[in-house]
Amino acid sequence: QVAATWTGGLLTTAGSCAANGGGDVTYAGSGTFSGSNTFSSSITVKGVIDGSAAAVGNVGETLIVNGLSNVTLPGGGTFVKCATMTLTAGSWLVDGVAELDFAGETVSLVTASLTANSAGFDNNDLGGYSQVPGAYSGEFWLPTSNRIFNVATTTPVYLGIKVTYSSGSGSLCIGAGTVVNAIRIR
Repeated sequence: QVAATWTGGLLTTAGSCAANGGGDVTYAGSGTFSGSNTFSSSITVKGVIDGSAAAVGNVGETLIVNGLSNVTLPGGGTFVKCATMTLTAGSWLVDGVAELDFAGETVSLVTASLTANSAGFDNNDLGGYSQVPGAYSGEFWLPTSNRIFNVATTTPVYLGIKVTYSSGSGSLCIGAGTVVNAIRIR
């Protein structure tokens, strides 16, 4: 088999690059594939081996935001946004953790969820959801599960909390320990 290297410009639906004898074709340029191109075998997306971050727009790009400072959790199952992250177009794997402080209150149920709905939780079957029943007081961290967001335009995503109290009210979602993380997966 003979390998070939394509080094330039634009590969369009009318263009072609093939190795005589069916060998590997290596693209060594910085051009663009456009139109309807078909690849007869798998394409490998290479990662980095030097510990550097993926460039913006590339698979592996990461985003991290901290939560809002000391958000009061009113109780009664009222939805409250504790953090907001803005995703650009693409597919993102998102997770979060809320730092909660129940000082003087007793909680019977607390729920954290990642949602694209600014007014409340959306379909929790999509992931990004965590619910803890039982009596809690004091400070603790509540992580969400992972959730994939496929967005076509710039879209805000929220880490929301709902609390039901057995006694007391007015707990806090602490901004310093509340974090939302995202990694671009396509």
